[in-house]
Amino acid sequence: MAFSSGQAVDWDLQATRMNLCNKVLESRLKNADILCSGMRTNLGGHEKRTRRHLLAGVRNIHCSYIYEGDAMLPLSQGGFQPSQMESSAFSSSESFKVNEKISHRLTDYPFPNSKSGVLLAHYIPVYVMLPLDTVSADNELVNVDLLHAHLRALKAAHVDGLMVDVWWGIVEKSGPKCYEWSAYRSLFELIHSYGFKLQTVMSFHQCGSNAADSCYIPLPEWVCKEGKSNPDIFFTNRDTKRNQEYLSFGIDNEPVLNGRTAVEVYQDFMHSFKQNMSDFLESEMITEIEVGLGPSGELRYPSFANSQGWRFPGIGEFQCYDKYLLSDLRKAAKSIGQQDWGSSGPKDAGHYNDWPQATGFFRRRGTFTTDYGRFFLEWYSGILLKHGDTILEAASEVFEGCKVRLAAKIAGIHWWYKSKNHAAELAAGYYNLRERDGYKPIAKMLARHKAILNFTCIEMRDREHYWKAKCGPEGLVRQVTNAGWNEGIDVSCENALPRFDRAAFNRILLNARPDGISSKTFPKRRVFSFTYLRLGPELMQENNWREFVSFVRQMHAGLEYYPEPEKYFHPRVPLEHSKPLEYLLYEPAVPVASVPLDKYHVPLAIQKTNEPFFSEDAPGGGLGAQVENASAPFPLNLIAWLWHGTGPSREVSQTFENSVTKDLSLNEDQSQPLQ
Repeated sequence: MAFSSGQAVDWDLQATRMNLCNKVLESRLKNADILCSGMRTNLGGHEKRTRRHLLAGVRNIHCSYIYEGDAMLPLSQGGFQPSQMESSAFSSSESFKVNEKISHRLTDYPFPNSKSGVLLAHYIPVYVMLPLDTVSADNELVNVDLLHAHLRALKAAHVDGLMVDVWWGIVEKSGPKCYEWSAYRSLFELIHSYGFKLQTVMSFHQCGSNAADSCYIPLPEWVCKEGKSNPDIFFTNRDTKRNQEYLSFGIDNEPVLNGRTAVEVYQDFMHSFKQNMSDFLESEMITEIEVGLGPSGELRYPSFANSQGWRFPGIGEFQCYDKYLLSDLRKAAKSIGQQDWGSSGPKDAGHYNDWPQATGFFRRRGTFTTDYGRFFLEWYSGILLKHGDTILEAASEVFEGCKVRLAAKIAGIHWWYKSKNHAAELAAGYYNLRERDGYKPIAKMLARHKAILNFTCIEMRDREHYWKAKCGPEGLVRQVTNAGWNEGIDVSCENALPRFDRAAFNRILLNARPDGISSKTFPKRRVFSFTYLRLGPELMQENNWREFVSFVRQMHAGLEYYPEPEKYFHPRVPLEHSKPLEYLLYEPAVPVASVPLDKYHVPLAIQKTNEPFFSEDAPGGGLGAQVENASAPFPLNLIAWLWHGTGPSREVSQTFENSVTKDLSLNEDQSQPLQ
């Protein structure tokens, strides 16, 4: 039997597999007699079982090989010390040891004995988002005949499933705890009749505040009524303008919503969803529940909203001026003896459409580099992390025991990413700088809940954007996906803008499989799933549809549609309750003056991953990213190598600088840059 170093093994499932694959293993490993007594498995809350009890009746099970990357190695070469191995029979006290984390559990399956068997490990399921107004603001399923036609087409294209927004503002529209699910039940029954799997989004935000929103769905009327008497339940900027896209993080634990806290309101909604959709959960049609954690369903502050006058590439504004968040800020400042820092947010941070250098906070050597700036940004991003952590724990309590995965979406804020200040990210709550990885603590928080990290802008390229805005979607995608994989969690992705061209699809393939595709080896990294934005008449145009169908086939590694996730290594297991808060361990910190770190924050530990190079023009064409040799111009671990000065040689750095200069010259020639 082959186990990857560090994997957590579900032994109830493994015992069955061991029986089935014993003959295959015997023929492949007949000369391997070494048994490892030093390995242990993370049994979680399950009853501990010894190997003798587990493998009763199974002959000749060998644990003498593990997977290290793409190669099968003897245990003596895979990180285990010789003293940890023995050939004698195991004792009743032995267990399996976890050495390190891996991004996804591919190698706990029997050795595949065919080319298609290996390719299944590269199979990435494709979902398609339904229109935002599939269920109208009046809680009715609309355009049913057209929806039937679209679903038939998607089924013929071998799409794996659909994503549906379940709008809080529609279901609980009539009053507190007055839920109406009839339209969504009709929709789910229709989807079930076509055999699709389903990702559901608990959409606790308003629809209609952003450019891509095609309809208007406000928060529930009773919540808006509460907001008229207490406008501080909404996010507020420095000019006291309210944003009603999402409830302020400051009332997560304040009973100001008809006697309930925001967390209780969200949890009650999810309880009602579970009760009314129990048959779809039990049939395992619903595979994923993405919990809305902010505007547009993303874990962020509403720092850049079209409804507030923001336009790309403005830096946005901090949203911490409601009385609840200001009260928390005062407490944080008082706790370190700096009461003056708690009176308000930064006074020199500019306005929605300013550029960084026009502000005192974000300009070169600006306030964000001072002790006060670091204090504020730690607090501001800490509130965001605490919010996501609290809501996901509530969700895990609701759906515990269901065979479903939780997910959270992270925004792809790529403008000003290549600047020193990362202004747009900071305003949105992502404390990400050249010397500080702002996405690692988010990934660590999601790992506590075994939640999927869903990231956007997977289709974008740097040169498609206005170069003066220092956009860097390519580097941002690499940073965020690697943050998730390094924490051992699954990473999913979606496109941020509607795209139908081959260049965008190839970029998605490249990011979805950064190590390429092979019929001989398992992938080291690949995304858990991809969700396409969005179903509509443009997608159904002949040329667009042809490109999309080809893309789906490529995401499936050239294989036919597989309805059972277990076949492509997505086993469905009952959801467990979130790990204890102590799981968020502290790590060596980059000094931040005398400011204490919030318990939800994990300071930057410089990434030291040995990641391969890749090139957009890598061999293999549309199949995805192939591994290039070390002379490729663009290193994946750009953050560690170039920002921290820990890597490459002067020659490699100069090659990178030359490639950036070339890209900038290309951008200058573009008259119609995409936004």
